[in-house]
Amino acid sequence: MVYSDIMNGEEKEEIFYLPEMFPKRVVLFSTKPLERSQAIPYKMAYSYLKAAEGTDKKLIWITTEQAAEKVPEVFEEFGFGIEKYKDKIIFVDLVSKSAGIKIKQSPGLGYKTVYIENPNNLIDVSMVFSDLFSDTLCQLAIIDSVNGFLAFNSEQNVVRFLRFLPSIAYRTDTTLLLILLKGEYSEDIESAIQTCADASMVADNNFISIKTRFGNEKIPLSL
Repeated sequence: MVYSDIMNGEEKEEIFYLPEMFPKRVVLFSTKPLERSQAIPYKMAYSYLKAAEGTDKKLIWITTEQAAEKVPEVFEEFGFGIEKYKDKIIFVDLVSKSAGIKIKQSPGLGYKTVYIENPNNLIDVSMVFSDLFSDTLCQLAIIDSVNGFLAFNSEQNVVRFLRFLPSIAYRTDTTLLLILLKGEYSEDIESAIQTCADASMVADNNFISIKTRFGNEKIPLSL
């Protein structure tokens, strides 16, 4: 399968190119709080940025629980410095304005940042995503915490919003990675969230278990 082909051989071990594995699809990555596996989506983003060198491709990183200017620090903590890729990253910040955080003149140390005024209006949020994905040469967008939407919306509204995402991903030719921290939602809601994705990933020791409609597979990934 394509996952094994991409990961085959030592030279490609560090390249986890999600848009090639799941083009125009929504992928759900599930993990638990305070586990090392939380670094995996950051590694996926870093691998994408490395592969995008010398191209016009962009990464869109959507943050729902922390200010955009903190995200580069989190990348650094996980061992993935992204400063040299700042011209390839667009942050979408759902936190700062709604929390009353004072926006600096050069937010995110020079990273381009889009601030969402009303994260509780998920129809407007989905329209912003659709417009931004369409107008940007972006093959990968990452929502760093599905859980963050709970601060502004009910569980039912979050699930309803997530159901729009597959059509947005397909129409805009964007692979969309959702990160879910397990345990905050009820089991019924977590199951409903999984049905919104085309594929799911779960960290399992030094492997990632991948489930799709066509079967299951494990691929190696070192941190």
